[in-house]
Amino acid sequence: MRPVLPLSSQAPVSLQLDDIPNPRYISPEDLANSLSGMAQLNTLKICFLTPNSHERSVDSSPINRAILPAVAEFEIKGNCEYVEDLVSRFDAPALGQINVTFIKQPAFGIPRLARFIGRTKEAKSPHRKSVRLPVKSR
Repeated sequence: MRPVLPLSSQAPVSLQLDDIPNPRYISPEDLANSLSGMAQLNTLKICFLTPNSHERSVDSSPINRAILPAVAEFEIKGNCEYVEDLVSRFDAPALGQINVTFIKQPAFGIPRLARFIGRTKEAKSPHRKSVRLPVKSR
């Protein structure tokens, strides 16, 4: 049974998912689909407990991205593969602050995260923005 994010009659403006046991608990696709109905959401924080691996889909078909128009702050702590998979599934055009902490160091580049950041209005603005990418050691 897959977990489902509870949706109330009031639109949440902040969502914090802490202590998620492992990346297989909720897939990036399920999470992005659940978030797609939260148009008022402006803060999204996701934190995994362990550095267990996430099995990426090898499906090369185009991904329909959810649009989170109000998300201004995004924070995630997890493994690189999960972060890359998740950020390829949604856009946050109003994103102004992003904090990514990798539980284990990325073995390769992070092109999907770079494209995700590039799809924000702030990335296109002439004002300087910073992205913090600390790596938590085991």
